[in-house]
Amino acid sequence: MDVQCSSSLMAPNRKQFKIFVLTAVIFIVLLNTYVYYAVNGPGTSLSLNHKKIYHPRLLCWILTTKRNFKTKAKAVKDTWSRRCDVRLFVASDKDDALNTTVFNIVDSRETLTQKTFAAFEYVYKHHINDADWFLKADDDTYIFTENLRHLLTSYNPDHPWFIGFPTQLFLSSPYMSGGAGYVISKSALEKFYRVGLSQKLCPTTGRFEDKDFGECLYKIGVKTGKSQDANHRTLFHPFHPVTMINGADPNLPKWFYISRYPGLAGNTRGIDTLSEDTVSFHYVDPGSMYLMHFLLYDIRRPAS
Repeated sequence: MDVQCSSSLMAPNRKQFKIFVLTAVIFIVLLNTYVYYAVNGPGTSLSLNHKKIYHPRLLCWILTTKRNFKTKAKAVKDTWSRRCDVRLFVASDKDDALNTTVFNIVDSRETLTQKTFAAFEYVYKHHINDADWFLKADDDTYIFTENLRHLLTSYNPDHPWFIGFPTQLFLSSPYMSGGAGYVISKSALEKFYRVGLSQKLCPTTGRFEDKDFGECLYKIGVKTGKSQDANHRTLFHPFHPVTMINGADPNLPKWFYISRYPGLAGNTRGIDTLSEDTVSFHYVDPGSMYLMHFLLYDIRRPAS
C-alpha cells in the first residue's frame, strides 16, 4: 500500500520535472537572444538578417474576461505588456487595476468577432496616432516585444500589413491564429476602419474572430507579412512552449496542420522549427508567464 502510494505520488513529480526541463530549454535559447541584443545593441541583426531603421511604436490590446482579471490578465499586466508603448485590456466588465476598456458585449465565444472588431474600431478612433503597429493578444499569450519590434523593422507601417501565425482552415485565403497573437500596421488599421467597416464589407459578428478578421483584411487588400526567419523557423506559436518543443501531436486541432508555413504542415520537428527570434507562445499559464519574464529580464547577468 505504501509503495503504491509513493509511486503514484512520484509520477506527477516526474512529469512536472520533465515539463520544467523542456520549458527551460526554449527559455535558454530565448535568453541567448536577449543577451545578444544587450551586448550588441537593439539594432543588431539576428536570423531575420535586416537592419533596424526605426523604433516601431507598439500598441497592445489584450482580450480578457472578468474571471481572468486576477490571474491571467494580471500576469500579462505584470510582465510583457509593460513593454508596449500603449496597452489596453479589453473586456465586458470594469476593473480598476487593469483599467479595462469596457464594451457592453456579453462574454461568449459567439461574440468574439464582435468584440475584436469593436476593439480595433475603438483603437482607430482613440489611438491611431499613438502607435505604428497594433497587436491583438489573448490573456494567455506571451509576447516577446523586443523580437516583435525587431521583426517589424522590416516593414513600413504606412503600407497595409498583417502578420502572425498563418493558417487557412475554411478559407481560400490565409488568416492569423488569434491565440498566437497578430499585429497590423497603421495603414492596415486605417483601411480596416475606412473601407472594411465604413463600407460594410466585413461581417462584424461570429465566433471565430481570427478567421473573420483575417477574411476582412484579405477582402480589403491588406497584405500578409512573412513570419518566419531566414531559416524558415516559426516566430508566432499557437501553443505552449512545451507543446511546440515536442513537435507534431496527432491531438492538435486540424487548422495547425493546414499552416501556410512551407514545410510545416503535418511535418513539425519540434524545437528545430522554433526561431531564436520567437515572438509569441499561446496557452501560457500565469506561473509560466512569470517564470519566462523572470528568466528574460530579472536574472542578474555578469558584466561583459
